[in-house]
Amino acid sequence: MQIPIISKLLEKRSTANYVSQWLHGMDLSDFSISADEAVQLSTVYRCISLLAENTASMPLPIYEDTAQGRVKVRDAQAYRILNLEPNPLSTPFDFREAMMWQACLYGSAYAEKVRNSAGETVELWLIPSKRVKPILGNGTITYEVNMPDGKTVIYPQDKMFRINWTTDNGLTGLRPLALFRKVFELAVNTDHYANSYFKNGGAPSGVVTHNIDDTNQQKQMKADFKKAYTGKNGAHRVIFLQEGMTYTAISSPPNQSQMVESRKFNVIEICRLYNVQPHKVFEMENTIKSNIEQSSRDFIDTTLLPWAVRWQQSVYRDLFTKDQKRRYYAEMTFEALLRGDVQTRYAAYAVGRQWGWLSANDVRTRENMALIEGGDLYLTPMNMLDSSDISGEQQTQPVESKSLTRHDVPKVETRADTKAQQIKCAKARAKLASRHRPVFENAGAKISKRQANEVRKASRKYLGNGQTQQFLEWLTDYFETAKSWISRDIKAEALTLANAISDLAVSQVDGEELKEEDIQKIIDNYSDNFSQRNANSKAAQLKKIVDDNIQEENLKELIDERANEWEEKDPNKISKNETVFIASMIAREVFRYNGYQKLVFINTSGKSCPFCSQLDGKVVGINEPIIPKGESILADDGSNMRVYGTKMHTPIHQGCQCDIAPE
Repeated sequence: MQIPIISKLLEKRSTANYVSQWLHGMDLSDFSISADEAVQLSTVYRCISLLAENTASMPLPIYEDTAQGRVKVRDAQAYRILNLEPNPLSTPFDFREAMMWQACLYGSAYAEKVRNSAGETVELWLIPSKRVKPILGNGTITYEVNMPDGKTVIYPQDKMFRINWTTDNGLTGLRPLALFRKVFELAVNTDHYANSYFKNGGAPSGVVTHNIDDTNQQKQMKADFKKAYTGKNGAHRVIFLQEGMTYTAISSPPNQSQMVESRKFNVIEICRLYNVQPHKVFEMENTIKSNIEQSSRDFIDTTLLPWAVRWQQSVYRDLFTKDQKRRYYAEMTFEALLRGDVQTRYAAYAVGRQWGWLSANDVRTRENMALIEGGDLYLTPMNMLDSSDISGEQQTQPVESKSLTRHDVPKVETRADTKAQQIKCAKARAKLASRHRPVFENAGAKISKRQANEVRKASRKYLGNGQTQQFLEWLTDYFETAKSWISRDIKAEALTLANAISDLAVSQVDGEELKEEDIQKIIDNYSDNFSQRNANSKAAQLKKIVDDNIQEENLKELIDERANEWEEKDPNKISKNETVFIASMIAREVFRYNGYQKLVFINTSGKSCPFCSQLDGKVVGINEPIIPKGESILADDGSNMRVYGTKMHTPIHQGCQCDIAPE
């Protein structure tokens, strides 16, 4: 159905092909709708402010892909000007918001780049788009900028940062006010009509006829009539006409010209142009709550995402040096807009924690909470194992599809009473233990980093001032008190691995489970033992360095080097040795609990060191050590290894990957 007011207004429009004129470079600067007039339309203002404010509020970090995964690059100049300070006078939000306003009104937004001696952009200064004229030629683009003093300055391509709206040539954005001129004029004219109507008090205009010939009397009558019967104070009064005068209304009332429907139509049209859902500008007709929730996600996917890509690619093109383009890229993140309510977020966090890709501190970071000690642990679900890891051999029959718990691990029919089966079961336990290495490496890194930082501080404080004795006293006190938190930091990972190994070992001997309180007691003792071994070893290393180099001027540097070495190497050592230690310790307890009286030493790799080769197949009583304290092992090549501690199970030495089996 044709809307009368739209038809009437469109009759005034020129039939000139303004799109063709724009695309062919003709000057349309004299079109009747200016940017200032367009933004007085509430729908235009709301659409652009939505795009500008949402885009400006989203983080725009700089990333670099490394061997350890992608990492944020906070020392890049591009990161600083996009997220901290684009120039001394603007905040990042204000600058990006203004760029979006310019792009949405004029088709392109421009900012002058200020660079340092290395060619990096260190400042961005917004240039009003109406002052910029892009000039294409010879495969490059330059910019003619009209300065406030009337002068014209030419900017080369590498001096300008540019963001485009929709473009048809890949270089400059189309101008919305020119491309959709009729739409904006229709909305403006509709607003003018409504304003004029209500300015007259909502009364329709008309014609007064009379038979007075005197010009002065006509002017006076016209002024008196207008004063008495127009405007907000004169509307709806009873009109008294003099003899011979008649009044005829000639304008149609709003309900006949469908003014309300026209204004609604204008809202939808402008939303369509800017790709904004109507409910975002508070046009709620024909919307329901479920539609709004889905539309809010669509707003990100279909409206904000294209703008995010424009920003990302413009940053890459204009703000990175040639060398940085090989390493860096920008990526706008929408996590803040995608946050659900508390219940939804916590349910998502629970899934992440359960499946091991979120730690407690990851969750707390997303919720803007302080980090906690021990919060960097990534859990490993018990049911995420191959069937061969559970049984020691590949299953050929399908397993019922259900989650395994610690109390329903599949049993193995064949007892571990042959050499081949012993090796298979030992390898299955070793494979399960190896899957826990990453969490032990994280714990080891946390412990080593904390120790190294404290040692470097003390080294700087005491050794830097020649106070060697005070450093040694601090050393003794520090590592004695450190034992408590070292034990605490390893305990959670140790208990998780112990429970997993216990289940597997029980299934391999078709036996009874250890009591939970017994496993807890074993791990409590283990954690204390680990903290003693770790702290005593670190303290002994440093004391030896001091004793050997007490007269050396570089003593502080030697201590710092050892602290750095801890950070670099200890996490891997801890992950390898302690997973073997716990797996073998718990397996031994399971065998003893189920009545086995003897253990046999198993060389599982076939490529063991010459010392472990001498122990392969050695049988000892379940309560006897594999190697007593102080005993030496003589290899075939004549080399000798002295054992300083009693070895009730593996590992026998640093890096040992051997195991034990019931005999």
